Amino acid sequence: MRKTWTAAEETYIKENFEKSRKDLAEHLGVSLPAINSKIQKMKQLGQLGKPNLVKKEIPVKKDPTLVEAFDVIDEKEKEIQQLKKKLDIKNKELKEYSENNKKHLHTISSLQGKITGTEKDAEGHERHLRELNTALRYRENHIDDLKKQLEDLNPYHEGLSETVPKSCFDKLTEKYQKLEVKYAEAQLEIEEYEELINEEENEVLHNDYFEVKSQLKTHKQFLQIIEEKDTTISNLKNGAVLIDILGRDL
Repeated sequence: MRKTWTAAEETYIKENFEKSRKDLAEHLGVSLPAINSKIQKMKQLGQLGKPNLVKKEIPVKKDPTLVEAFDVIDEKEKEIQQLKKKLDIKNKELKEYSENNKKHLHTISSLQGKITGTEKDAEGHERHLRELNTALRYRENHIDDLKKQLEDLNPYHEGLSETVPKSCFDKLTEKYQKLEVKYAEAQLEIEEYEELINEEENEVLHNDYFEVKSQLKTHKQFLQIIEEKDTTISNLKNGAVLIDILGRDL
């Protein structure tokens, strides 16, 4: 037989249906299937749970203050949109600036590479200068030695030119002419290097320019000694020891 439920029992179920059905069954003194069946029926009848509320639109009377506030909000939103556009423009400009900056950095790196190359060129020119200095010192010593030999021969052999064959003097003259050519070439080499220094826009080479000018002046003085060879050879024609000099490398 199906149990007949009293109003008090149904009210108790309504108020406590969320509890354990086992507890409800024990409290009401019924079986578990009976309480399950009753709860299921009450749910179908809409007697359990929260009622379904239909949301109704409530007409709202517009407050002038609120309307004005919303208008202000709209204006602010428009300003925000304009600021966003300006920000986008600035971001674009920043991106272009960043790209240009990369190009400038690349150019700077390239220029630094060129500067490094110029410094290496300067080192090469400095080595060339040192080589020229060494050559000039060697030639200076060689000329001093020759000049001393020539001066030593002259006082002791005056009047002996007839005892020395003319061919010997001719050979000596030829050697001095070759020596003059060598020094002319050296002078040209110095002048070319002087032009190179003028063309270089390098501070180190620019400073070395004055030293080269000084060396060039000294070098020209030695060339002047060679230009006096005719007088020296004429004096040598009075010495018999001339033959000993011919075998030397002048």
